[in-house]
Amino acid sequence: MVNQEKVRLMTQAESYRQREKRGALLVNRYNKGAYVSLQVVKSMIIATLGVVVLLLIWALFEGEDLLTVNDFQILIDLGIRFAWMYALILLITALVSWRTYTRIFVRSRSSVKKYYNILRKINYCNEKDKRRLTGRIPAVRKEGEST
Repeated sequence: MVNQEKVRLMTQAESYRQREKRGALLVNRYNKGAYVSLQVVKSMIIATLGVVVLLLIWALFEGEDLLTVNDFQILIDLGIRFAWMYALILLITALVSWRTYTRIFVRSRSSVKKYYNILRKINYCNEKDKRRLTGRIPAVRKEGEST
């Protein structure tokens, strides 16, 4: 005889797993600090690549003017200005991505808790079925014991 409650729970669990296999379940593999710092580093690398591309485009358009500059101090001032803008862009990128990925982690963690509760209910149904079929309570193994 098929346990309708168990089938319903298994359907819910599988649909959640299919829906979230690249989302909340992937995030759940990490702890909060590791996940957030990994995403912040990725964001900073992408921001750096973006700044380098913009700098190259700017240099292509303004290259001739840069080559005709006679005063080296102007180039140093320009480099310092670019360094400050780059640092500001990295700081803003790090703060925004830290806040965003912290929220994503917290939301996915609560979502995965619901999924784990469904899995616990399925396990409970399996234990109930095992007890009903064998007529006894299954022995609980202690840590380190072998069968």
